[in-house]
Amino acid sequence: MRDHRVRKYSGAIHIVALVMLGLGAYIRAQTQSHAPDQRIKVPQSTAERLSKLLQAVDQPSAALNTDTERLLLDLLPESNRKLCGDLVEAWGPQRSEAVASARLLRAHREGDKLSVLLAYRCAFRPNPHFDAAFDERPALLVMSGAGTWLTLIAPYRPQDCCDPQSVEFRKALPLASGELLELGIQSQSHGDGPDSSSRYELVWIADPAGHMALKVDSRTEYDGYDADTEESHESICDAKVRYENDATGKLTAIVSETACTEDKVQKPSETVQYVWDGSTETFRQNTSPSRLGVSAP
Repeated sequence: MRDHRVRKYSGAIHIVALVMLGLGAYIRAQTQSHAPDQRIKVPQSTAERLSKLLQAVDQPSAALNTDTERLLLDLLPESNRKLCGDLVEAWGPQRSEAVASARLLRAHREGDKLSVLLAYRCAFRPNPHFDAAFDERPALLVMSGAGTWLTLIAPYRPQDCCDPQSVEFRKALPLASGELLELGIQSQSHGDGPDSSSRYELVWIADPAGHMALKVDSRTEYDGYDADTEESHESICDAKVRYENDATGKLTAIVSETACTEDKVQKPSETVQYVWDGSTETFRQNTSPSRLGVSAP
């Protein structure tokens, strides 16, 4: 069994404060296999305080002040906070060394609505015996006249343990109603053992609905060793993504073409079109060769 503990083996201690992989021979988009999103109703009193504190926050470079970050952390259910300690303990340090924080990815105002894209982060205090590690999960805070809601996007689950993950905001894509927020999520394996893997996922979140609408593996790499055959194996998959828009420039579909190599042997590529359904605010998968401009076999 792989040892998931993160040991310090070289280099300086990296101070990080970032809150979370699997790999197949063929990389396919995932719309249902992720953890269910958690939607939290923000109390009116807290919403009013957050609204005042977030008035000046309109750039990703803007740091959240201590009061704002504390209010955002207090919105997390107790079970989520406990999981941060569990994760840190799995990496090796004591759970008491866990540190939770939040950082701003994007803030967007439109009329009386404010959408704040966040990253909740789980890390541990610098420790000379362990390499620094972190795990990060995105969340969307939507404030409007209809109320304030915080949605934790595919929150960390114990079965995800223990490969760390970081999140970046890439861009916003206009929809007929609302926006689609594109994120990049990087993961890589940690711990001892002959196998290693990394994954970069593209994730699209519907705003203001707040749920994950689509997830596509952009690049995955796997290096493994079979002790029985004493052979090494390598698998690499890359996906090229393009966007389809209507005459007004609104997004209508995302097309992903994935190509993989296994032990440097090229495998047939796979092209899938994901059509946006505004009524359900989700994507509908279409693999019809004629629709994709691909010759049928």
